[in-house]
Order: sequence, then C-alpha cells, then structure tokens
Amino acid sequence: MQQQGCSVSGVGLFYEQQQGGSMSRELRATQDLAPGDVLITVPLASTIHYIDEQQQQQQQQQAAGSPTSSNSSDSNSSSRLAALRRLQCSVPAASDSGRGAWQFKVALEILYHYCQGPASPLHAYIQTLPGVQQGIPKPQIAMLYPQPQLQELQYNPLIGDAASQAYWWRQYSKEVLAALPGSADDPFGGQLVTQEQLGWALSLAMSRAFGFKRLGGWALVPLVDMANHALASNAEIRFGEDGVVRMMANKQVSAGAPILLKYGSHDNANLLLSYGFVLADNPADTFAWPLDMELLLAAIYQFVGGQLPPSGKAVDGLKTWQRTTLQHLGLLQANSSSSPSSSSSSSSEAAGSSTANGQQHQPEAAAAAAPLVVRIGGEPPVSPELLAAVRVVLATERSSVKGKSLEQLGDWQQPLSAAHEALVMKALVGLLTVLYKSFPTSIQADRAQLQQPAAAAAGGDALAAERHATAVQFRLGLKLLLERSTKDLIVRLKELLQQ
Repeated sequence: MQQQGCSVSGVGLFYEQQQGGSMSRELRATQDLAPGDVLITVPLASTIHYIDEQQQQQQQQQAAGSPTSSNSSDSNSSSRLAALRRLQCSVPAASDSGRGAWQFKVALEILYHYCQGPASPLHAYIQTLPGVQQGIPKPQIAMLYPQPQLQELQYNPLIGDAASQAYWWRQYSKEVLAALPGSADDPFGGQLVTQEQLGWALSLAMSRAFGFKRLGGWALVPLVDMANHALASNAEIRFGEDGVVRMMANKQVSAGAPILLKYGSHDNANLLLSYGFVLADNPADTFAWPLDMELLLAAIYQFVGGQLPPSGKAVDGLKTWQRTTLQHLGLLQANSSSSPSSSSSSSSEAAGSSTANGQQHQPEAAAAAAPLVVRIGGEPPVSPELLAAVRVVLATERSSVKGKSLEQLGDWQQPLSAAHEALVMKALVGLLTVLYKSFPTSIQADRAQLQQPAAAAAGGDALAAERHATAVQFRLGLKLLLERSTKDLIVRLKELLQQ
C-alpha cells in the first residue's frame, strides 16, 4: 500500500481459520489509539471507484477537461475506458431514483480492473478481495441464495427483493455482457464476463463500497473495507478535499481490539440484502407488513369481536364514514375489496405465510397496486399508519376521528379514549399473533435448528450450512421482534385497563 501513496499506522490485519476451511479477516489495533488518530490514508487513485455521471460533468467543467477517474493509466479517450463509461450509462435503473443503479456501475468498474489482470494498477488490491484471495469467500448477499435457501428466510418482502435483484443480475449478464466480446463496446479486452463473475462483483459493490458525497460517487478502499460493522463503532472514514480517504479513531481503542465501522442503521433484511449477514440483537430491526385491510379486520373480528358481513369479506363490514376516512388517510384504496392474497376466514390460518409475511414476488404486478407497507417493532411497537387504521376501524362515532390527520390518529401518546385504546391494543395483539402463527416454524424450532451442527444441517456443504444458519437467524429475529412487540402491547393494554 505504501508504494501507492497509502499509509497505515496503529492497525493490522489478522486472519483466523473458520469451520469448513474458509478464513476470516479482522482489522485490529496494534497499539493503544486515541480519538482523532489517523489509522489509514488511501489516495483516491488507489481505490476502485466510480463517480456519478453528473458529478463527472461538473468536475470536467471545473477542471477544463482534466481526467475524472478510471483508476487506470489510460486516458478518457481510450476506447476501452470509453466503452466502460457507455456501459455504465446503460445499467438497469434503480427503483428509488429512476437512474442507473450505482451497484451495477461499481461492479463494472471492479470487473474492468479484474479483467486487466496484472496490467491494472490495482492488481494487488484485486488479489485481496473476497472470492479472489484464497480461503476468503465472497459475501453471501441474499441475491446469491439458491431458491430453496431463499425460501428458508420465511419472509416474502426480503425474498421478493432478493428475487428482483437476482432477475436483473441474470438478465444484464445474459442480454448485455454476453454480447460484448469482440464488439466495439467491449471494455473487458475480449474476455467473456460470466454471470457468476457479475454476481461476485455486485456482491462486492453492495457490501464493500463506501458512498462519499464530496466525491459524488462510491469507492472500494483497500484495508479500510476490511473493518467489520458495529452499532457502537470506534472508527470512522472521511473523504478530504485533497482526494484522500482517511480512517480515524473516534474513541479510545485498546491494543488488540477490533477496528469497527458503523455501516448505518439497517434492519436485518437490508443487512442481508447488501452485506450478507444479520445481527442477533439488532435494535434497528423491523417487521415490514403490506397493510392488508381484510386480514386486519379478520384479526379484529377474531380477537375483539364481531361477525363477518354476509358477503364473507371483512372489509365490507366497514361503515361508509370509516371507509371514507381510511381512504382519505391513504390507508385504504378507493376500490378496495378483499385482497387477492387473503382468505375470507377469520381464523389465524387465514393469514397464510404469503399474506402475513408480505405478498409473493410478482414482477408483472402493477406498481400502483402495491399496498402501503407498515412496520412493527421498536418504540412505539407499531407504526403510526397501522395504529391509525385500527383506531378508525374500532371507532364507533365519526365525530371521534373527523378532521384528524394521519399524524394525530397515529400518535401513540394521543388515544381517542382509554376504553377505545384498550380495544385497539387488544386488536393489535391479535394481529401480531396472526402474523407470528403464519410462520411455518416457531421460535423454539428455530433455536433448535441453530443448535444442530452446521454441516449436518446442510448435508456437509459448508456454504449451504452458512446460508442456512443465516436464514434461520434472520427469521428467528423477526419472530422474537413480534414477541417483544406483543409483550409491549400487552403492557400498554394492562395500563389502560387500570385507568
């Protein structure tokens, strides 16, 4: 690293042998560190990075055509670099921004250098990346899970997101990369980039690239990217005006302690999608549930009281003013009737795993039909949208909700009345019970699976065993979250009954 203008002070990289033959790496302090100590410096030219097209244009205007980056000795006029930039402009659009997904752009940058082999100025760094260095496996992000192991997650929102990512990964490989060798648009020197290689590069881009606002892009930073995640970090990274990435201690660190970065406040679904791991006790974890009014009302009928209307559809039992209020608050579609993924039964079995855990992945489904997603977990234990919906459904008089905003009706501290709120808590306890029972396995069964030898659980396949354990840990976390949230609601219910 020093040959490329980097510096390392007070930290070192340590290896440990893991079960199954793989290796793990950990960045640790080699001496006592104080807040503000600079541990690692890496010039931008020594990173694998991609700068957003708009940012590149601004920099070109400001620098009067100076090179904007490719981590390469070639100029921007080189045919391969120009082909790479065209290719990066053609990647699939991200659903949140409508612009090309940055993960694909960074992955192509990684592949560009990987295919150069020793000719790349970053060849030494490439050789340390997971999936290249011997014994260091690539990140097992959810997108890479085979379908049977994906189903072990038992959580359709995550299964759907992973399936969508896998679809675009495979389609881009088949429709774009496979046609490149021998063409003028080939930035990879005639090499065929396989589907597996693209999946590897995407897993690295998603799990190891840092986003820097000042840079206007993303970068994989040597050695810095080996720091593990912790909610209570002891280090942070900064991108300076001088174009240097610095890792600095942000608290006292004892010699031998791991150097830890906070990747962000992510729930376990996003951690598994982007980084390939989950946290056993993740305070940011939530249970995302596409609001299904039919299922919600069925749970209310079962646990609070009431009967299904003659049509057999619980939603038809809503009063006109309740329906109008829910529609005005954005909690019920104007033409809402029974959800196609729901049953009309009021029993807990009516939920089914596809309803309770989110709708199945359906690429052809219209985006406009997507239901509102509410969240369960944390403080308060349910999101304002879900609380507001239950309060309206259980209101007996229109005057109690008339003129109130979603913010007011969803305020945990502002019940309509103590007696009404007690019914609301009872209904929510019932709903969470239905959601929990929709899982095909219980907390006890998941814990028992985690106690089994990993190799036995996956027929001796170490990689399959790792994925299986991660999937079980993920779904166990969701069930424990529902259990904690249910207990919080029961405590609130008891408090209200004592008033």
